[in-house]
Amino acid sequence: MDTTDRINEIFKRLDDWRDLPAYQLERRADIFFSLYLKEVLEKELGKRENKKIELHEVIIPEFPIKKKGKGGRESNQSNKLDYVLFARDRSKVYFVELKTDSGSWREKQDKYLNNAQIAAFAELLKDLTKIAIKTNEKQKYYRLLKMLACLGFLNLPSDIEDYLYPKPKRGLKSCFEKIAVTGPNPPIEIVYVLPRMKQSHTCIDFKQFAEVVKKYDDSISKRFAESLECWAETKAGAPATMPPT
Repeated sequence: MDTTDRINEIFKRLDDWRDLPAYQLERRADIFFSLYLKEVLEKELGKRENKKIELHEVIIPEFPIKKKGKGGRESNQSNKLDYVLFARDRSKVYFVELKTDSGSWREKQDKYLNNAQIAAFAELLKDLTKIAIKTNEKQKYYRLLKMLACLGFLNLPSDIEDYLYPKPKRGLKSCFEKIAVTGPNPPIEIVYVLPRMKQSHTCIDFKQFAEVVKKYDDSISKRFAESLECWAETKAGAPATMPPT
């Protein structure tokens, strides 16, 4: 089996398994969407705003948004946002939610995203540092915090890596407590990537997404574009959802 055949097999499985009841296509296909996401947003948002949109190359997946505790109690649990992207000049932050099945849209999700948008990005970062202080996954959270620091949103203690590696040391919690939110506090725009357009939100549908993917002549892009158009036209579980191979 050559590379093209293997790529076809990967996407055929995504096409087939998307129709099964417990299969979460967006969790498996998100890496493919990420390859083109920056370019798609620049094109579609620029078209709507009638201006050139330039985004930074950094894309953060599964961004934690701290949940509100019940009864006013502190919570260290979080909702996970599919992607976060940033204007190149840091003038805006884009929260992107991917849905591969329009039927999975949840009003509850709209609510926490809207609340996050109202809170502003700096407040979300303060909440993020609170989670990082409490978590046992401090090395992973450090990698996320370092990305945000490189973008100019945080200041990290200069000796933080001494406490983290090769394994966490005594004093690490106190070191994390010194992390400071700095720099810009840009507004947040929420964008949904969906099989079909939803007029009440800022959305990019799969056919619009496929227009960018089809610009590329490699095997992955060509096969991904086929699946995108298929997913746009047919609801998961409907007959004949698979494109020809």
